[in-house]
Formats: sequence, C-alpha cells, structure tokens
Amino acid sequence: MQHFAYENFPHPVIVFLKDEFIYSNLSAEKNPALITYIHTKKFMFSRQRDKLFEIEIDHHFYTVSSFTIDAMDAYVFLPNHEKKLTIKIDLYEEIMNNIKQGIFVADKDDFVLFVNKTALDMEAANYSADDHIKRNSIYAVHDPNAPHDYVMKTKKPLCNHKVEYQMSDGQYVNVISDNFPHFDHGELEAVYSIYQNSDLISENIANQSRLLQNFVTHSENSNALDDLVGENEKFLFTKKIAFKAAKKNANIMLFGETGTGKELFAHAIHQNSERSDKPFIAINCAAIPETLMESIFFGTTKGAYTGAVDSIGIFEEAKDGTVFLDEINSMNIILQAKLLRALQERKIMKLGSNKQIDVQCCIISSTNKDPLTCIENNELRDDLYYRLSTFVLEIPPLRERKSDIPVLIHHFSQLFNRKFNYNIKGGSDEFLHLLQSYDFPGNVRELRHILESTFIAADFDTERLSTQLLPSYIAKKLEAAIPLSQDSHIKTPNSLSDINNSLEKNLIELVLKEHNYHITNAAQQLGLSRQSLQYRIRKYKIETPGRNK
Repeated sequence: MQHFAYENFPHPVIVFLKDEFIYSNLSAEKNPALITYIHTKKFMFSRQRDKLFEIEIDHHFYTVSSFTIDAMDAYVFLPNHEKKLTIKIDLYEEIMNNIKQGIFVADKDDFVLFVNKTALDMEAANYSADDHIKRNSIYAVHDPNAPHDYVMKTKKPLCNHKVEYQMSDGQYVNVISDNFPHFDHGELEAVYSIYQNSDLISENIANQSRLLQNFVTHSENSNALDDLVGENEKFLFTKKIAFKAAKKNANIMLFGETGTGKELFAHAIHQNSERSDKPFIAINCAAIPETLMESIFFGTTKGAYTGAVDSIGIFEEAKDGTVFLDEINSMNIILQAKLLRALQERKIMKLGSNKQIDVQCCIISSTNKDPLTCIENNELRDDLYYRLSTFVLEIPPLRERKSDIPVLIHHFSQLFNRKFNYNIKGGSDEFLHLLQSYDFPGNVRELRHILESTFIAADFDTERLSTQLLPSYIAKKLEAAIPLSQDSHIKTPNSLSDINNSLEKNLIELVLKEHNYHITNAAQQLGLSRQSLQYRIRKYKIETPGRNK
C-alpha cells in the first residue's frame, strides 16, 4: 500500500480510511501520547481534512498537515518549535516580572529591549514596558559614566556599581547595579543590568535577618530569666529577687493568678541555681487525682495494692535537682502533712515499702491565691507554708503592668513568626489600643492565646496584626469587656484610665464597708491578694477605720 512509503519518515504520520484509523508510521509508534490522543480524538481529524491546523499533545506542539490520497486521509505531525519557544518566552517574562530586583536590557545601539515590572515600579513610571521600549531608555545610557556605556566599551561586567538615576517624575534615586555584557558568537549584542534601590537594601537586609531567625534553634541552656519578658518596675523587681533567690539553695514559694507565669519563673530559678544541670520536674497538683497523688510523689512497690508495680516517685526521680509543686493549695491536707514530714526529715518511703530514701531536691511551690488567704481557708497548712516559703515572690497580674503589653506582643510575635514562618512586625495602633484597654483575667497566658489565634488567621503577606484578624469570639469578648464611649475624647488612654480608676476605687470602698474593713475578707470577695488590695488602698488613699486585718 502507498502509505507504507511513510514508514521511515522522520515525523509522525497517521492514516485514516473512512474515519477509521488504519496506520501509523514508526515515528508515531514511538510517541505513545500521540497514539493515545489519536484513538481518543479521532473524530476531530475528519473535521480538519485537507487543512493545516495546530494541536498540543502532552505539552508538545505540532503543526498538522493533512491531505487525501485514494480515499485515505493522511496526517503529518510537524513539531512546532516556534510555538513552544513563544510559550517559554512568555514564561520567562512572567518570572522576570515577579523578581524583586529591577531588570533592564539594552542592545549595542542603546535601544531598550526589555524592562521588568519592578524596574517600572522603581521609576514610578506611568507607562507600560512596551511604551518604555518604544521611547528608548529614560536612563542616561549615553552618559559615559553610565554602567551600560562602560560595559559596552570594556565588554566586561561591572558589579556593585552605585549611580544616581532620574526617574520619570523628575526625582533622583540611588541605585546599586550589577551589569553584564551578552555575546552572540563572540560579538557583543546587548548589556543587561540587575539593580535595586539602595534605600531599600537595608530594609531588605532587616527582613532577611528576621526570616533567618525562623531557622535558628534556641539553646535549651539559655538563661531562662531572659524569657521573663517585661519592663514594668514591679515585674523587674520580682525578677531581680527571683535571680537572687536562685543562688541561695532555699525553698521558694511563688504566688500569682492563673496565667501569670509561675512555672516560667520556677524554671528560670532552677536554671540560675547551682542545680541547673540537674532534673527539673514540674507537677500540677490541681490536675492529679487525690488517689494517685501519693504514689506519684513517693513511688510504689510491687504488691502495695492491686495492680501496683515498682515505680519511683517524683522526689526520687528529681534526685538533687528541683521539684516544682504548682498550685500546692489544691493538694489534700492529709497529703500535705506527709509532704511536710518528708521535707522535715529529708526522707521518703514508697507505698508498700519500709525502706527510707533520702530526699536531696530543692522545692519550689506556688499558689494561685495569697498564701495567707489559703491558710485562713484551710487550703494550706501553716507549718507547710513556713517550710516552703523561705522566699516568697508575688508575680503581678498583667492588668497591673499594662505597659508591658506592647513588649509581650513583640516577644510573642517573634515566637509565632518562627513557628508559622511569617514576618509580622507587631500590631496596628488600633490592635494595640484594644488589647491595652482589656484587663486580661487570664493574664499573659490569655494574651498569648489571643495572639496565636490572630497569627493563625493572618496570611504570609500580613505586615501587622489588626483587629479584623481576631477570631469573632475573642473580638466579642474584648468589646464586651471594654465599653467605650462613642465620644472621641473618652477614647484617649488617660480618660479611660481615669474612668477605670474611679470605678475601681468606688468598688473597693463599697466592699470594704460591707466587710467592716476586714482586709482579708474584702480581698477574697474582690478576687485580689491581700497585698494587692493594700496596694490599691494606698494608691487611692482610701481610709480604713475600725478593723484592719
């Protein structure tokens, strides 16, 4: 048959007879994608009979020539390299336009061949790249000091070259450029420049430095006191005392509201003590069932009770390190007595054993209320308190150090930038004002939670946190807790502070009077520590006649 003449033809050939596929040459058989296309799209070919048309198969472009011989339709697939080249050029141009440096290309006659979008933006140009090419370069390419002219003459690259160019709006901009010659068969054909506004380089370096911090692993042996973030005077004093206490090998009691950072302080004290290379074990006494607490503290021996196995307790595990007993006021009073005995004798016994084990660890404990209030409420044994409170540190709540909120936002922003690979530079003025107006009953822990929720809602191109990024339930909570007047002068921080102070003073006076000026009872109703209430009494100059306990 005549079509066998195409068997060794260098390009694919297929033949149809009455719309039925009957033949493909060797070149076509070597192209499975083409054969599959022919069998699935054969109806298309009859419509293109005796025509010249283009198709794409598996990202390859063909110009198809068709002709009819003896009732047979033959189709020859000629590779369309020009079409593929056009697509590649479009792709390269798209890539060039998304590069953050300006790119400028001129031929040997100083006519502009290409300029990318960044270059146009840098020039503040109000015309397109095509217009730029038509009008030649706005740059002084004919200036003998211009980098293009230098490279044209010397046929050598010129890198890190600083020059001042005039933009389309008449202003001047300092540019640092790398300039290169382009040769074709040894002949200079063009010069291209990659450049950047020098005023933006320092900002880019700062941004890169922040991004690099995302990949920095922080040493576990770093000074944990540095993680206690704040500049408030009272907070810094507490931090200073904590550092001193860490050097004294003494039992320390911390007290502060939930979320103030008691465990962070405990860990910092351990890290700055002589025991820093020894174990640090933290136990939340409020989270352990009473039935398990004794076995967790002292350990068990096999057979002590049904299912008991040999296990060591936290005191044995800590050895001569540090044990942190968080919210010790939630521990059963009977177990407190056993703990007191262990601390006095420096010995413990596992459940089911009569063998004593030496206790060498240091104890840091905490309460979420004033310890004296805990003693009055029979939540804490006074003798245990005296044993554990060689040093007592009160950690102030966040509402008493609101000046630290921007500092904490900056700290947590760095933390979450590393976690989420963002480059967010803090919060907007509106965002900061909203958070500084809130009392944070959950303290620093609540602030961290709010910020992390906001980061999750942010995008990679977010520059600053805004109130719009706050989850709706958090935004409603903040707005409900901060009833601001629509009058603009009420929104100023000083006026808001005056209003809050006045309300707080009136409330304290009312509660004190109700409790016959009994400090401890009034503090308990207000949800304050005794010391915090006394501080406010002095602050607002409230008179306390009669009882003052």
